[in-house]
Amino acid sequence: MKNIVFLLFIFTGLLFSCSDKDSNADFTASKSADYGYEEATEETTEAVDETSVVEAEQSTNATSSTPIKVTERKIIKEGSISFETDNITDARKKIDKVVKELGAYVSADTENKYPEKIQQNMTIRVPIADFDNLLNKIVSGVEHLDSKDINATDVTEEFLDIQARIKTKKELEARYLQILTKANSVSDIMEVERQIGVLREEIESAEGRLKFLENRTSLSTLHVTFYEYHESEKGFGSEFSRGFVNGWTNMVWFLVGLVNIWPFLIFMAGIIWFIINRINKRKANKAKI
Repeated sequence: MKNIVFLLFIFTGLLFSCSDKDSNADFTASKSADYGYEEATEETTEAVDETSVVEAEQSTNATSSTPIKVTERKIIKEGSISFETDNITDARKKIDKVVKELGAYVSADTENKYPEKIQQNMTIRVPIADFDNLLNKIVSGVEHLDSKDINATDVTEEFLDIQARIKTKKELEARYLQILTKANSVSDIMEVERQIGVLREEIESAEGRLKFLENRTSLSTLHVTFYEYHESEKGFGSEFSRGFVNGWTNMVWFLVGLVNIWPFLIFMAGIIWFIINRINKRKANKAKI
C-alpha cells in the first residue's frame, strides 16, 4: 500500500512539472508574438548576414560602374560604282528618283565634259538599312558596269571604348569640381582648374570622335560615277576647220616664243654676222694676192 501511494505521488509530481513547462513555453510564445519578434537561431542570423553583405556588394558595384550596352553592331559601310550609260540624262533622273524614294541625299555632285565623253560624279548618303537597296536599284539595267567596290568596317569595339572613357572622365571631372569647392589656397584652386581643363579637352575630343562614328554608322556612303561617250566628228570640212584652228594656234604660240627669247636671237644674229664678215674678208684678201 505504501508503495502504491509513493508511485501515485511521483506520477502527480511529473504531471505538474510537465504542465509548468508547457505553460512557460506558451507564455514565452505569447510574449514574443505580443512584442512582434521571434527568437532566431544562429544559422538563420548568419544566413541573413551573408545575404545582406552580398546584396550590399552588388548594389555598390551597380552604382559605381554600370556597363555600357549597345543594341546593335556599329558598322561603317561605304562603296563605289562606275558604269557607262547610253543616255546620261536618263541615268541621272533614275538616280535622283531612287535617292528620293529611300530618304537619302546627295552630298557631292560634279560634272566633267571631255572631248570624247561627259562624266558625272555623285556622293550619296543613305541610311545603312537601305544601302543595299540603293546599290541594287542604281545598277539594275546597267549593261556596262566598270567597277563595284563595297567595304564594311565594324567599329563597335571602338564605339564602346569611347563611351566608357567619356563616362569615366566625366565622373573624374565631377570629383574635381567637388574638390574645387573645398580648396582653400590659390595654388590648389589653380591646380584643380588645370586638371579640369585637361579633362574637358579630352572629353570634347572623345565626344567629337563619337559623333563622327555615329554619323558614319547611321548613314552609309556610296560614290557613283557614270558617263556617256560622244561620237567624234568626221568629214573633210570638220578636219579642215580643225587644222586651220590648230595652225593658227601654233603660229600664235611660235610668235609668243620668239618674243620670249628675243635677246638670245639678237645675240645669235650678231655672232653669225661677225662670222660671215670674217669669212668675206679672208676671201677678199686671197683675191688680192
